[in-house]
Amino acid sequence: MKYLGGTSLAVFASYIKVILLPTLKPEGIVIMNSLRTHHVREVNKAFIGAGIECLYLLPYSPDLNPVEKMRSKMKGIFRA
Repeated sequence: MKYLGGTSLAVFASYIKVILLPTLKPEGIVIMNSLRTHHVREVNKAFIGAGIECLYLLPYSPDLNPVEKMRSKMKGIFRA
């Protein structure tokens, strides 16, 4: 599936149904960030219908973002 442009609800829902769900095992878990498109009822229904649990990260999770760890190290280097 190739798509040029921004991610709309229709594009994301299509990706979930056509690409992602067929590759997941029942009783699997999907972890997504807090993007508004991820919280839409249509997306949740697709996961629930396939027996997949959907978990969401907190709105800002610096401990789970590797870029934040690097940024912290770079700050220390520049301060020295």
